[in-house]
Parts: sequence; C-alpha cells; structure tokens
Amino acid sequence: MAEIARIRCDIQKLRRLNTEQKSFIPHGTLDSCLTRETIKAALTYCKLEASTVPQVVRTIEDGAKKTFAILILAKEPSSIIRFIEHDALLDRTLDSQIPFAKEDLQRIIPHAATDFDELQWQFAAPLFSQQLSHRWFRPDTRLPFLESALIGSGGFGKVFRVKLPAGHHAFAGISPSHVSATSCRES
Repeated sequence: MAEIARIRCDIQKLRRLNTEQKSFIPHGTLDSCLTRETIKAALTYCKLEASTVPQVVRTIEDGAKKTFAILILAKEPSSIIRFIEHDALLDRTLDSQIPFAKEDLQRIIPHAATDFDELQWQFAAPLFSQQLSHRWFRPDTRLPFLESALIGSGGFGKVFRVKLPAGHHAFAGISPSHVSATSCRES
C-alpha cells in the first residue's frame, strides 16, 4: 500500500500550473515516475493474476502510461484491466484516446468515470509544432502556458507571447520555450 501511495505522490509532484491556475502534467515527464519497476509495483498492489502482469506491463509501457497514471490518481489502478479489455484490439494505444468520451468511460469504468474524466484533462495538454494550422480546443482543454503576455490585437483576435514547457513544442530555430499564440474570437 505504501508503494502505490508513493507512486501517486510522485505523479502529483509532476503537476504544473498554467496561466489559468489549472494543473497539467507536462508531456514526457511520466517516464521518470512510471518505470518498469514502479509499474510492476503498482500492479502488485492491484493483486492481478501473475500470468497477466507481463502483458499489462507491456501495454502500459507501449502507450498507456497516462491512462495508468490517471487511474493511480483516481485510486483505481486495477481498472487498467478494464481499459485493456475494451481496446477492441485496434491498432492504437490507450493514451492516444485521451481525452476519452464520457460515454466510453461510463461503459469501461462506471464506478470511476467521473473521477477519470476530471483527471484526464491534466494529461491532455496539447503539443504544438510549426506545421499546425488553426485549432479549436474543447473547453476542458488545459493549455500548457506557463506565462502569457498580450503583445497585440486586431479584428480577428489577440496575440500573446506564451512560455511552454519544453516537451509541449517542436519549433525549430525558436527559443526553447517562448512562442506567440493567437486567440481568435468565436464567430
């Protein structure tokens, strides 16, 4: 029990506050908390059948670390089995489905759907690159802006200079963390 609490605490320590004072987990930081050893320790807490543990560890390592971390924070780590059972053997990772639709969560983990839905947004902060055109974000999306300053405005919106964690952008030739972002008006 103490090991799972330590893992939960380690995940919570990764949280950063954005400019709206909402927490998010920076992209790529879970690897320090969810190593093969800590994943096995957490699964031991779940009391899974020994024969299923290697497959579950592989699934988590190959693309379910965010999903598993959310379940650990929700105090439901054993529910990772339910997500694996509902993956429909599709060629996609569990983490690629974040944010999960509320209806899907109700089907997969009805007892913890609300907690998972609220926590998943901490792990769904977008990644930015130069190849992106305009995007619309859902209201629950937590933009990973650590700092924000208005630098201009016009008829179509406002332009901000924002600071992003290193793992949330792939801009070539630009300062490691400061970029401009435009907030457009809704029509």
